[in-house]
Amino acid sequence: MSSNNSETVHYHETQHPTQWWAWMLVIGIPVFVFASFAYMLTTEAELGLSNSGNTLWDWLFVIVITVPVPVIFSLSKLVIQVKDTGIQYRYYPFHFRWQNVPYSEIESAEARHYRPFAEYGGWGIRYRRFSNKDRAFNVSGSEGVLLTLKSGKTILLGSQHMNDLEAVIRMRMVAGASE
Repeated sequence: MSSNNSETVHYHETQHPTQWWAWMLVIGIPVFVFASFAYMLTTEAELGLSNSGNTLWDWLFVIVITVPVPVIFSLSKLVIQVKDTGIQYRYYPFHFRWQNVPYSEIESAEARHYRPFAEYGGWGIRYRRFSNKDRAFNVSGSEGVLLTLKSGKTILLGSQHMNDLEAVIRMRMVAGASE
């Protein structure tokens, strides 16, 4: 599962979340919670109901539950590389190491359109409903390359350039088989 830095990179793609509505939720909900909490404290103080001994802890609690999600969302990205020995992908900040799929384990690679919610329950690191063998790694959009492994498992890699990614994978699978 480690990355060999001396290998040639034949394809590289980095994707970041781009859905405007997702950004609105990720930023909007914490802002709403934060503003509601500030309003509640202000109203309590005006009514003389303030419990000043807990205010610092209350604010820390609100910050701890509202700040991490937007930060993690803003840092998230999917990086896909096609190298000499296989396909590597990494979904930051959740994968600490490159995930490697050697060509010897791949049965087929197919560029395809898919329905993120209906097939995988949305975007991110997802599993197909009712199956623990089918995984998807996607950031946005509804296009990708479906890798069918010889073990019967599938991995869908979301891509903004699915046809290019499929072509390079197929080319490298043939080149790997002839080496």
